[in-house]
Amino acid sequence: AESVALTHGGPTAFLAGAVLAHVMSRLVSEKQLPLKQLFLQAVDAMKDQFGHQYSQAYDIATLVRHAITYAESPALNQVEVMEKLGCDTAAQVLAGAIYTCLVCGFKYENEGEWDLALKSFSDFLAQEDASSIQITGEPDAYNYAQRLVDFNDSPKDWTFESLESLEKAVKTAITNYNYRALDNYKSKVNFFAMSWRQDAYDTNSQEDFSMRGFMRGNRIRYNAELDEASNPNEAYLRTWGWNNYVSVWYLYFRKVNFPIDPEIHGRWEWAGIYYGEML
Repeated sequence: AESVALTHGGPTAFLAGAVLAHVMSRLVSEKQLPLKQLFLQAVDAMKDQFGHQYSQAYDIATLVRHAITYAESPALNQVEVMEKLGCDTAAQVLAGAIYTCLVCGFKYENEGEWDLALKSFSDFLAQEDASSIQITGEPDAYNYAQRLVDFNDSPKDWTFESLESLEKAVKTAITNYNYRALDNYKSKVNFFAMSWRQDAYDTNSQEDFSMRGFMRGNRIRYNAELDEASNPNEAYLRTWGWNNYVSVWYLYFRKVNFPIDPEIHGRWEWAGIYYGEML
């Protein structure tokens, strides 16, 4: 908490930081500890250490206990609870994060619950330290939430009705050396271009470039059929001739999983490029 106090002026901010620091520490040392118990121990530890000096410690403890109580009341409207908890202060943000964890915001992925999921994800991403927060059972929570929120906010006008229509369009554009069409077909959210060993969420993998520079002066070819590694949800098209350094590119096509919008759910998108031969 004292470290947090160096960069946060008010007691509420660094006391909330103390709770978060305790939570993070226990997540590392006692991974099997139930979340409710973990959060209660964290606020009790903060209150015991700082309550004699800062009355705000008791206010934060009360707010966190309210969040826990709300999470144990499934009849409550989750969106209304999040709005009630607020996000104007560090303590409110902390309480909202705890509530979200307890109601398993990352398990809302079924029809009829996506509005709640997106609300939870948006509130989670609004936290300044969201990228560093670890959530039990969700090792990639930040990137997962960011991807869904960004996709929800996008026009999604690059998707195709079927894999066959996407494959045909891409092949036609390559044959005609129509780089503008290829640029339009690429996903506008989280499109990646990377080697097979890279992580798609690596900042160096997130690419925003035009196909023009790779098509001019090169003889681009593609396999007649999709790669045998393709499945009902993913497909790979082997292409080659792009440049002298890495000639072979696998174009990666993916079925869209977005039940909140039935018109988009199940369509296909060109989601990325893998450089080099498949490993």
